[in-house]
Amino acid sequence: MGAHSTNYAPLMKPMSFERTIAAPVESVWAALTDIPRRAELFSKIDVVEPLTDGPFGLGTRWRETRTVYGQSSSANVEVVELDAPHRFLTESVVGPRSTMEYVLLPARDGASTTVRVTSETTGGSLIYKIGEALGRSRITQCIVENNTQDLIDLAHDCESRRAS
Repeated sequence: MGAHSTNYAPLMKPMSFERTIAAPVESVWAALTDIPRRAELFSKIDVVEPLTDGPFGLGTRWRETRTVYGQSSSANVEVVELDAPHRFLTESVVGPRSTMEYVLLPARDGASTTVRVTSETTGGSLIYKIGEALGRSRITQCIVENNTQDLIDLAHDCESRRAS
């Protein structure tokens, strides 16, 4: 992870998810960084509210709401590192600090892109850490389900746009 992760002790080991998408890196980047379209693109996201104006870049912020365990859960997300169109890191703080690193690796022929998403959660109050320890398998399942479905949705969007 980036320099930001050294200030906090991890609550859980970082978890990575990867999928190869039959679309060039520019198309995948455009879909992944289209903040106003996130709720339309990702089936696990209920609502997205942009908090900054202008194009996607360092400092871009938005509020993202997902349904987690049957309850609405919102987080403010900010882009804290950026190397367009190959990598960005987001951070959100809701109790613990959560980072999501998105790495886009184009194939040599440019026809496909491998997307790797790494999720890491650090910090949080003592009560959160106790709750996290007791519910670790449930939290892990939620992270796996959300990130796996997000990559499926991203691939479907990029590949269907390419086919049309």
